[in-house]
Order: sequence, then structure tokens, then C-alpha cells
Amino acid sequence: VNHGVEDGGTIRHKTLLHERALMKAFLKWCRRKAIINYVPEITGYSKRDERISTTKSRGAAYSESEVKRIFHILRERTCFDGDLRQEAYYANLLYVYALTLFFSAGRPGEIRQLRVRDIDFRDDKAVILIRSENSKVKKKRFTSIPKDVADTIKRFVDWSDEGRQEENDFVFYLHDCPIKPVKTVNQTFRKLMEREGLYKNPEGVRRPISSLRNSALTILSGKVEQAFLVSVSGTSARMLHKHYFDRKAERFADSTAGLYEELILEE
Repeated sequence: VNHGVEDGGTIRHKTLLHERALMKAFLKWCRRKAIINYVPEITGYSKRDERISTTKSRGAAYSESEVKRIFHILRERTCFDGDLRQEAYYANLLYVYALTLFFSAGRPGEIRQLRVRDIDFRDDKAVILIRSENSKVKKKRFTSIPKDVADTIKRFVDWSDEGRQEENDFVFYLHDCPIKPVKTVNQTFRKLMEREGLYKNPEGVRRPISSLRNSALTILSGKVEQAFLVSVSGTSARMLHKHYFDRKAERFADSTAGLYEELILEE
């Protein structure tokens, strides 16, 4: 903790837990190699320490023009005509995963654990089941995606089907271990966005792949009735107001611009 906050800032509790897990794993390895005689208990910090933050770091949202640019970048890397090789598989997966995440307004963990049987492909759309065991709030819910997005997901599912296990039919599986869902895609997303100068917003707040959900909810907050948006996204009205209305004030100026010419501007 002391080294982590030398600049007078704070350090996240989750970061400390991660570092602790790494140290314990290393010490256990040393014990197995007989380098040390026992694995010591690692303590030395408390969640009550004011220098430790337990607040979740939430990524900022992208603007509509930035979202369009992001999907152009991801789509340019895809190729559904080649063999199911690792590099092509993860490039295609990242694009389709990001599409599903944005247009379903689901959470990253929920989308990573989607199974093919959870998606009901229809003529005009696809309906997605978010299972209770995969949901952050432990409640089953449904969401849906438009036809063009559904067609892209179906194309990915068909292209990657030879590597998929029937009993563990994850949409996004590990290429070298199909019985498990893909662990994470944020590292690749981050590298791509950093290269394009999109990973952080002008205020310096990071925007990981989960920010696509934040962006979707921010954009849809002005287009979809609030109660319905709360239902399909699995969030609450309070969270919607607190975190996803950060561009609502900007839209107010767009709505009132015509009034200036109509009421104020002198002829």
C-alpha cells in the first residue's frame, strides 16, 4: 500500500487482492521446489485504510462517432472465408463479441458465457437469454439484437462450429480449450484502441471493452423508454441516471437550438 500511494493517491482494493494472489502463487511454487519450508500468510493491509479504494473503476462512454470508428477498426480485421486458425478466430471473435455486447447492452461476463442455445435466431431479429447464473444480479432476463447483428453472429457461429463442443456450446469459446468460454478479450481491445488513440477519453479516463455497454446505454437512454431499458440491460433506474446520462445535457442544447432563432434572434 505504501509504495502504491507514494504520490498521495489511492490504490484499489481489487488491485491489492490481485497482487496478493500472485505473491501467494509464487510462494507456493517456491514451496513445491523446496526453496522455502512453508508458505507464509500475507497480511498487512485493511479495507478500512483510507488509502485503499473499494469503489469500482467504471470506464467512460464513447461518443456515437467513436463507436462507429471502433466497429470499423474491428471489422477490418475480420475474415470469415479462411480456416479456423487461432489468429483469424480471435480477430473474428473480437468483432462479433463487441457487436453483441453493444447491441444487447449486456455485461462483458454475461456475453462471454453465452451459449448458442441461448440465442433464438428469428427472421427479423434474435432474442438472447441471459441466464441467472451468468447475470451479475442473479436474475434471468431477455434482450434482443437487430437482424443484421444477428446475421453476423450466426455467420460466426457457423464458421467456428467445427471447434465447438456440443455439450458446452459457448458462442465465444477458448480456441485451444472449447469446453470453456473465452476468458477475456480486453487486452487485445485495449492495444487496438491505444494504437488508434481511443482508449482514454479527453479527461484521461480509460475506456475498456465494457465501455461499449456504457456507450450503448448512454446513447439509448434518449431513444428507449427508461423502464424498458432497465429491464433488458439488467441495471436499475438509479444506476441508469447515475452513470449513463452523461450526454443527456449535451442533447438538451441540440433540442433547444431552434428556439434561439425562433424566439430571440432579431429579424
